[in-house]
Amino acid sequence: MIKDLRIRVGIIVTVIVVALVYITPTLFFENEDSIPDFWKKAKILPTKTLHRGLDLEGGMHMLLGVDLEESLINTMDRITLEIMGYLDKEEISYTTVERNGKDGLIIVLPDPEKQDNLKSHITRNYRFFEIVSSTTLDGEYTVIYKYREKDLLAFKDRTVDQTLETIRNRVDELGLAEPEIVRQGEYDILVQLPGLKDAEKAKKLIKKVALLEFKLINNTVEVTEALKGNVPEGSEILYEKVKDRETGEVLNEIPYLVEKKTLMTGEVITDAKINIGNAGGGHYVQINFDSRGDSLFEQISGDNVGRHLAIILDNSVYSAPVIKSRISGGSAIIEGTFTKDEARELAIVLRAGARPAKITVHEERTVGPSLGEDSIRKGFLATMVGGAL
Repeated sequence: MIKDLRIRVGIIVTVIVVALVYITPTLFFENEDSIPDFWKKAKILPTKTLHRGLDLEGGMHMLLGVDLEESLINTMDRITLEIMGYLDKEEISYTTVERNGKDGLIIVLPDPEKQDNLKSHITRNYRFFEIVSSTTLDGEYTVIYKYREKDLLAFKDRTVDQTLETIRNRVDELGLAEPEIVRQGEYDILVQLPGLKDAEKAKKLIKKVALLEFKLINNTVEVTEALKGNVPEGSEILYEKVKDRETGEVLNEIPYLVEKKTLMTGEVITDAKINIGNAGGGHYVQINFDSRGDSLFEQISGDNVGRHLAIILDNSVYSAPVIKSRISGGSAIIEGTFTKDEARELAIVLRAGARPAKITVHEERTVGPSLGEDSIRKGFLATMVGGAL
């Protein structure tokens, strides 16, 4: 134990000074953007402010529901059209191809000998289906497919994750300090927005349908020149947000000069999933297209070999891979130095734009800051009195 009073006083004073230095940004600056440059340039000085939560800052609390039933029905309707397209392409006649309930499919072929072609196609492209029943009666083959239970649960989980990622993109546009967006319960999403002033704007923004676009990077002008104001006609500057892998905090924004023309949208994507390359080659994302997307992407890739194709969700760039060759066959691969989490996020983004789900507001509360201001004032007074004593 240190007995010298001067050393003990010195330690106490040092701790108090260091604490005051670290709390200075919170006490004297409104937010991190208002901290002066001279303070930021001194690398040893803190530049983080304490962010107040909803209880202190006031703001908005929402409990959102994802319309999984509608999303499932839309998916089944899309699959029905895809299978009809396949049968037409293979010149296989059919009497019926339609959705059966919310998660099933009924197909009737007048030629039972074509059933193996149909089964092979569905097994290859829709592995989440299982046959409930199949019969041949009066010269017609009838088969009923249904979503497997475990795959249906996985579909619902993916849909909620996609919706959550979309909401995060929306909230970023509001410029709030530390919003909380997390899953609550099985399929609900809790959104807390401290410091929010315009509640109606937030609701409209959150409920807006996600827009996924594929656009070419403009390689005629350096992006540094474009940032100076020399943006070519028909192009615009969009940004990719670089996030901390641990906290998800946005660390930096990378500018891209992107052509405004949209070559393809997310509506032609049927699925996106992560895979691992051979011999530990890292993670990559595989995209699957419907028949329309297959021919469209084959044309886009064939016409633009060697160019970067930007993947954009709600005007934020998520990736800009190089087109290495003409791509056909209904799928494409996005390679890069992805971690598993980064690849998963990109796959979620692709699926979010492909199958946007409807959002409903289950619960909504606007919290005023008056109680928080009173708590802060009393807490400050208690700290000063306690410190003096």
